[in-house]
Amino acid sequence: MEYLNEDIIRVDELNSVKNGGDTTIRTVYGRTNKPLEIRFHVQDGELKSFNAFPGHSKRDVDNLIWSASQ
Repeated sequence: MEYLNEDIIRVDELNSVKNGGDTTIRTVYGRTNKPLEIRFHVQDGELKSFNAFPGHSKRDVDNLIWSASQ
């Protein structure tokens, strides 16, 4: 959970988060660089919801951010 929170904060600091809409981060994690997708919604600067899924979806999304692992 801490890793997910850090990724969302890092992307937010780059002013890449869409306020009032969904944002998706596609990244990798762990020693073997497993794919991870984080989807979240921010409204008025507040994180309203988020989900994380193993793998990368083939679904088209409005605000997609590719992020390197930490």
